[in-house]
Amino acid sequence: MTERDSQVVEFINKYKLCTSNHVYKVYFSQVDQTVCKRRLKYLADYGYIQREKFNGNNYIYYSDKKVAHRLIAHDLLITDFVVKLLEEGYEILEFKKSFTLGEIISDAYLKVSKENKVKNILLEVQLSNHDCLSKYKKLKKLAIEHTNWDVLPRIVVAGNVEPQDILGLKISYLNLNMEGELCI
Repeated sequence: MTERDSQVVEFINKYKLCTSNHVYKVYFSQVDQTVCKRRLKYLADYGYIQREKFNGNNYIYYSDKKVAHRLIAHDLLITDFVVKLLEEGYEILEFKKSFTLGEIISDAYLKVSKENKVKNILLEVQLSNHDCLSKYKKLKKLAIEHTNWDVLPRIVVAGNVEPQDILGLKISYLNLNMEGELCI
């Protein structure tokens, strides 16, 4: 197993679910995509990672626990966001999926760094049209009580959601293709 293979396995273990395109963008962008797919097949064949077909002839890759079928699209969007950050030059210092702060459960918490600035992000992936933001109205109070954050995190909503303002919070909106203004 190569050093890059080890990094790929670590990436999959950390973010739980990805596609070959995610791995390609982060680790193999300088070579043909078939090299990436061949290495992923090798890692799966030798038991370092798991894979299964999803959405036609595409594969999803995961570490040990198979993701519930109803959550695959949702969780792949979390990984899409991580890859977007990495492509934009951010270093991921901390990542927690299903992050809980009091009664708020966000899809992910990320602590990122770029140009010696550290930022906290709460990610909401929204595939349905129910309100995913009103729970954040108590964020300031909960953050003061339960964290050592110097500033409130940026909330990033990925999905086709009607933008709304919540007093005192910074919210960025991305569509399902991770397009939009990412102000972190």
